[in-house]
Amino acid sequence: MPVRIHGEHGWDNFDRDGTNRTYQRVRRLYSVFVSRYVALSRRIESYLHDKVGIGAGRVRRICNGVDARRFVPGQGREPLPGSPFNDPSLIVFGAVGRLQAVKGHADLIRAFGALVRRDPEAARGARLAIVGGGPLQAELTALVASEGIVDKVWFAGERNDIPETMRAFDVFVQPSISEGISNTLLEAMASGLPVIATEVGGNPELVDAGRTGLLVRSGDIDGLATAMGQLYHEPDRSAALGRAGRERVLAEFSLDAMVGAYLALYHEMLSGVSAPRELAVQSRKALRRK
Repeated sequence: MPVRIHGEHGWDNFDRDGTNRTYQRVRRLYSVFVSRYVALSRRIESYLHDKVGIGAGRVRRICNGVDARRFVPGQGREPLPGSPFNDPSLIVFGAVGRLQAVKGHADLIRAFGALVRRDPEAARGARLAIVGGGPLQAELTALVASEGIVDKVWFAGERNDIPETMRAFDVFVQPSISEGISNTLLEAMASGLPVIATEVGGNPELVDAGRTGLLVRSGDIDGLATAMGQLYHEPDRSAALGRAGRERVLAEFSLDAMVGAYLALYHEMLSGVSAPRELAVQSRKALRRK
């Protein structure tokens, strides 16, 4: 029997919280062909156990790792070619991700608009850089115009210099509606940035709230604006969060640790530790679940 390992990374627009029963059924149907599942977060691990019916012995949680040798802190915020926000007196909030609804950029733009409207100091000194391309480019550009913040927001498009781009931010914001384990969030933390993220998917596993960053509810525009305002006005706190975030990545989410976990799993499977008969029994039980 061939060894098949399936990585479960999370959900997207069609099933943002994993409650779609059709997709749960599809996962049960193909589970008979899967030897082991890799879940990127505790929430995904629980989903596979509780909703799909995969036995605990067939699921291994392996979180993403990040190359902390490429993503390193800068000496303060570094200038970025093409950026209109290289003035060192500014505070630049940055987001990196494809421009799709599940990434929550509309919430971020509205929160940033709320911040600069109610905080004259932030209106003078805060800026927002959004890196990435996608189908919502025109819609998000129009939203920036309707918020009256065209001069304060830069759509940087797709870039291939993300480590350098991270070093051109002061604060990283991830406003996602749904996530698995976010590589981009880990990259920001490895870059020594304080992070603000939504409490979705694996984000609470990555961000130690109050120590390495701030967590807000998904869709909470006012809460996101408040968190951004706090880090705008508290540079010492921001710096401390950023340092703690990098330390957490080095200790728990290194690329070496992730590779080691996958190699151990591959060795285990190729050594025939799992019996095909046991696997088939577990799969038939999963298929009978309603």
